[in-house]
Amino acid sequence: MKVFGIGFHRTGTTTLNRCLKKLGFSHKGYDLDLLRKVNQGDLEPVHRVADQYECFDDWPWPLIFRQLDEWYPDAKFILTVREDPETWLASVRRHAKVTGPTESRKIIYGQPRVKGHEEIYLKRYNQHNETVRRYFSDRTDDLLEVCWEQGSGWEELCEFLGRDLPDVPLPHANESSPLERLTMAHKRWKRLLREMLGMRLK
Repeated sequence: MKVFGIGFHRTGTTTLNRCLKKLGFSHKGYDLDLLRKVNQGDLEPVHRVADQYECFDDWPWPLIFRQLDEWYPDAKFILTVREDPETWLASVRRHAKVTGPTESRKIIYGQPRVKGHEEIYLKRYNQHNETVRRYFSDRTDDLLEVCWEQGSGWEELCEFLGRDLPDVPLPHANESSPLERLTMAHKRWKRLLREMLGMRLK
């Protein structure tokens, strides 16, 4: 079985790959050389690498989910998402402060820097998720959407993949600190309050 994680970066892809490796799948993750090949339209070497492993996540795999579906008709696809787009963007910002501009972000978003281009990043993220949902809309057995922050865990993952439940906690990775989670919750409440007040003033 091939299992492709097709959620964008900073959506819990590391947690997903740890789960899949725990379930016994051989793993292939981020590969800048393959991302460059995809950007150039050269998918032959990407196909060769995909033949060698069983589970995948991070770049370039989300960008070519349609081709992967054609290559491997029996494959399973997992879309990892964050609880809302603002939480995702905040995580991308924090990561960008550590890495600086990157070639992979230049390829994905057309802009290597997040600051000043937030709307471009959000639009790309939202479009990808909606495109995946539409593509698999009549194939619920082939796509599983998970959000670790909202309680997704071993049960739905193992049921989707037909694997036994492991007797270990879900291996969460790259979790936000309590302060970061509190800050994001505060921002979401402020946004909701502004929306409610705006509705009342109309």
